[in-house]
Amino acid sequence: LRPLALSAQAWQKALDTDAEWGMAEAGIRLEHHILEPRNLSSSEAAVADFGDDPDSFWWGIATAPAHQEDGLDDAWLRFAREGNVRAWTNVPRAEERLRAWSEPETDIRLAAGLGVQVYRMGVDWGRLVPHCRLDEPDARKCRIQNVAALERYERILRMARGYGMKVMLTLFHHSFPLWGTWPSADVLAAANDRFTARDPHWHPRSSGSGTGAMWQHPNAASLFVAFGVDVVERLGHLVDFWVIFNEPVIYTSLSHCMGMWPPGPPITSMAVKVNCLTNPETGSLKAQLNMVAAHRRLYGLIRATESRRGWRMAPVGVAHLLMDTRPYSNYGEQSGKLDEATELFLKLFARYLFIDMLRDVLDFCGINYYGEEVIQNFEPATLPHEVEYSGNGRGISATGMVNVLAQFHSRYQDDDQARFVGPSGYGYVITENGIADGSDLLRPAYIIEHLAALHHARSVLGVPVRGYIHWTVTDNWEWADGYCPKFGLVAVDRDSPSLKRHPRGSYDLYRTIVGSRRVTASQRAAAWRTITDQSSTNGTHDVCRIGMSTLDRPLQMRILGGTPDPYGVVIDWRFNAAPQTARGAESACPPSHRPVRMPHQATRVTLESAGARRASTLLAAAMAFSKTTGIDPVAHGLARMATLSTAWEGFVLEQQARIDAMEAQQLQVSEYTQRLSGENGTHFMLDAMAHWVGLLDYPPAPPQPPAVVFFS
Repeated sequence: LRPLALSAQAWQKALDTDAEWGMAEAGIRLEHHILEPRNLSSSEAAVADFGDDPDSFWWGIATAPAHQEDGLDDAWLRFAREGNVRAWTNVPRAEERLRAWSEPETDIRLAAGLGVQVYRMGVDWGRLVPHCRLDEPDARKCRIQNVAALERYERILRMARGYGMKVMLTLFHHSFPLWGTWPSADVLAAANDRFTARDPHWHPRSSGSGTGAMWQHPNAASLFVAFGVDVVERLGHLVDFWVIFNEPVIYTSLSHCMGMWPPGPPITSMAVKVNCLTNPETGSLKAQLNMVAAHRRLYGLIRATESRRGWRMAPVGVAHLLMDTRPYSNYGEQSGKLDEATELFLKLFARYLFIDMLRDVLDFCGINYYGEEVIQNFEPATLPHEVEYSGNGRGISATGMVNVLAQFHSRYQDDDQARFVGPSGYGYVITENGIADGSDLLRPAYIIEHLAALHHARSVLGVPVRGYIHWTVTDNWEWADGYCPKFGLVAVDRDSPSLKRHPRGSYDLYRTIVGSRRVTASQRAAAWRTITDQSSTNGTHDVCRIGMSTLDRPLQMRILGGTPDPYGVVIDWRFNAAPQTARGAESACPPSHRPVRMPHQATRVTLESAGARRASTLLAAAMAFSKTTGIDPVAHGLARMATLSTAWEGFVLEQQARIDAMEAQQLQVSEYTQRLSGENGTHFMLDAMAHWVGLLDYPPAPPQPPAVVFFS
């Protein structure tokens, strides 16, 4: 299935048409048959014990303003009113969200009832600074204007602490103020002038991407810091952890480069999308650089304020989204090297780049982990008969959590500049982990398996994870997916005038685990039995997103755990620890892997195949070609040998010949790629890419903050 803009009915019909899969030709019966689950060894079935010291490991729950707060006139509300959020217009009381502004104690009481030690929440920039403009030369004019709202946030923080919870406060959680989201006429005019020489199809001149709006604007960092000054001064003594940015890479990508988030509209040209991701003069990279500058200034501000006011030092970090990724070619498909090249690029771009630029000013590195993505043609593929998907369309993989933690730890544990793993660092925190599951059938096993994986990462691999925060307390507005995905441990009756809450069974499960600080074998067995009982009777659950497409209402997807996939291998997404190997190698694998596919380990620390070298070469050449022409050939699929244009073919073959010649002379690929992209080159980006595909033996050169030059 491809992520097309189809209705839920169309997707449901496609999912129900098993015959189109051609499984009968392969001798696979179309019915779902439960296979006996594998016998777990005693070590695999052991209790996941997190000890009795809450200072070494603690539990939390997370929320965010745009998900919850009523009375919030923000970019998301305008975006939804303009028809860009499909599962919003058909939902009662959509604008009220969860009434967390007028009735904050409702969900704070539910959070405290779990027994968690940390309550993660945020403050909304636009609520506190409703009037400003991006080209305002004096940032002091855009300090907090709504003092009454700041005072109310203070009361909410005190309320959470009054219930015995520490506060983790997020300053930016996917919501830029209205005054900077829809660019003004003069900003649009400047952007149009800049791209007049180009074909209009190459750049979304009328959208947020490339207009200079939001985080692309040179004033964005100063305006954000001006807002942060007053938040730190007024609320700092009540904050135990700071998260300055939530998922900066995904925000800048979906808002600036995809048009899937405010301001929109959706951007359809793949060339535009990839140029926006790889061109540092616009789009995601430019926005991230401004975010890096803002984080650095606020880190210094927080430390200076704590010292001046005599406050305790609250760790400062980021909540960084990580997905366990693998190319579609891992599924036995002959899709060429484009998927491998794309996956390698995404690993660097979405996984390490932002953290590399901030690693010396992160007291902790927050990880948001939800699942895995299979990459096909630069976007997620959907394999509904092979992968168990959550309600928001992410593949469930508890092993993936260990994979990403192991790779991060391998990359940073010996890095002297990585403050979060140094002597004064706080380590890692799982700042978000959860599943959209309105049926509450998958969630118990999801929680248990991810906690088993986390226990393995801490106790066996030595990854210093200090806390686990579940997303979230209550079903809420989930960005462009609207109210369709149900992430809450507590359901909400939106037909009820009071938005009545109904705790699910998983609420009691999480409360029990938090109270005992361990997961038992009986809990694990019972949760998985629920999965296999449902799959044996063709049970289904709601899914609200297919690939990149959101749906107006959920479709029903079969529960797969314990059933054979089209290759005859049991679908089993429980965590399983593999025998440990040398330091830096992959540390976990699934219970089994398909004989026609590569191993499940989606993110290998070293890739020894010639295909990896060629993928890196193609990507480096593509960036150089895009830089000089404004056309990104990878985005168009021109890297596929079967469809190469004459110009691109000649360009790639010429560069490949040079690489072959230099390799014969034992010259390093990094030297070539640096020359390829200009005098200053892309030493940081391309050397890091080469390093992570096993071509170099040294780490990438550290950037020089706050100015980082990626391209000449």
